[in-house]
Amino acid sequence: MNRSVVKTIFLVVLTIGLNQSFAQEIIRYSSNDDANKNDTVITKIDSTAKPPIYRNGESDFFAYLELFLGRPEWSNYFTSIGDIVVFEFIVNSDGSIDNFKVISSSNLSMNIPLRQAIEKMDSWQPRIKEGKKVSTLMIYSLNIRSVYEFPYIEIRKDRDYEPIEPANKYLKWFLISGAVLIMSVLLIISK
Repeated sequence: MNRSVVKTIFLVVLTIGLNQSFAQEIIRYSSNDDANKNDTVITKIDSTAKPPIYRNGESDFFAYLELFLGRPEWSNYFTSIGDIVVFEFIVNSDGSIDNFKVISSSNLSMNIPLRQAIEKMDSWQPRIKEGKKVSTLMIYSLNIRSVYEFPYIEIRKDRDYEPIEPANKYLKWFLISGAVLIMSVLLIISK
């Protein structure tokens, strides 16, 4: 095999592996200061705690977003194919919302109305853990698309989004290290 081809493959695999590693780390973990202040709710709910709730549940949260984003002034921001957006915010112990951030978005123009929707949202019922209200980091990956009937926006959870669990973090690094080792060996052998 040509040495330049092996070198190119090596660099592409290394770049993709590192890019995926760090992108998913940002989604899953916060700094140590934040970790002491906030619990994290992603996919699994702690059976000893009551999760944060918007009005009567997640369907009310999605209905609120659909009504807010379905307004005429936002109609040109969304496509009928659907766009994926991953975002986070903190539900404080008093139910207020803080620190809204878009983590990734397939349509940057929809970030503005989404930010306004979250910032204008009324209070949540905060998470209750061991009898106390605690601040909680909420992370959502949603598919948002325009439709031709009221409320003109449809929101669904992105089924392809799978956050990395802490137990799988080391497995991921092991696989990346193995790929780098194999590519290094191939590079040496091709000389």
